[in-house]
Amino acid sequence: RQVHGAWVLARAYKAFGGEDLKNAVDRVIDNLLPQTFDTVAETSFLLLALSNLASNDPRRELMKDLAEKLWRSVDLPHGRISTHNNPDDPSPELYQDYFPGQVLLALAVAGEQNVTAIDEERLRRSFQYYRHCFRYKRNFGQVTWLLLAFSKWSQVTGDRDFADLVFEIADWLLGYQQDKTGAFINDHQSDTPGYTTAVYLEGIAAALKIADKTRYDIYSDSLTRGFGFVDQLIIQERDRAILPNIDYALGGLRQGLYYSEIRTDFVQHSLSAILNLRSSA
Repeated sequence: RQVHGAWVLARAYKAFGGEDLKNAVDRVIDNLLPQTFDTVAETSFLLLALSNLASNDPRRELMKDLAEKLWRSVDLPHGRISTHNNPDDPSPELYQDYFPGQVLLALAVAGEQNVTAIDEERLRRSFQYYRHCFRYKRNFGQVTWLLLAFSKWSQVTGDRDFADLVFEIADWLLGYQQDKTGAFINDHQSDTPGYTTAVYLEGIAAALKIADKTRYDIYSDSLTRGFGFVDQLIIQERDRAILPNIDYALGGLRQGLYYSEIRTDFVQHSLSAILNLRSSA
């Protein structure tokens, strides 16, 4: 969550500026740089955070090495991504729905910024492998990261196959959005609908970036209704009368309509969805 938070904060500073955000970004990235990571997820999010720094920031020089590590995690010939540095980790399968999409997103951004050469064989093999996983071993945990990754790869390469997979996933996901509330029901959150709606809005906003006119209107409507639901979960000034220390809670995203729990990753995903939508406008 800390490394994911660094990425979200860096994007927020790039979008909105402000000394407080800049200081927060610098502190969290400088804290992460000396660390040794166990998973490709941490490497991916650090690369993504660095990609949002100013072009003359010397810390960006680390992006090339990070990208090379991520390319090496794509095993040939099948394209499956090794999620942990320790091959004896007892539960790597648990992470296959999440970490590979994060790796592919980070590599797409690195390719877009010309800090790494695109390994065409590894990219194609991994695309085919995870497209197959989505089609035949589908899980809600896959959808947002695959949408983010292949929307970006579609923009970087212009490859129609990547766009087609984005539309396939997004169109499937919209089947789980409630007409009345705008929330997404799923088996990803036990008390759905709730905070996971923000997670899926990240993916739909990414799909919006490459959508044709028909899908653009459909995805825009989905985002409007989805953010209407998420707005109900966000603690705002309207809640001051019922919270004794609202200044500590403003902007927090609650777990659900009838739950008050807030976690940093809830907030990170809601802010990330907002940033994705802003960049799609």
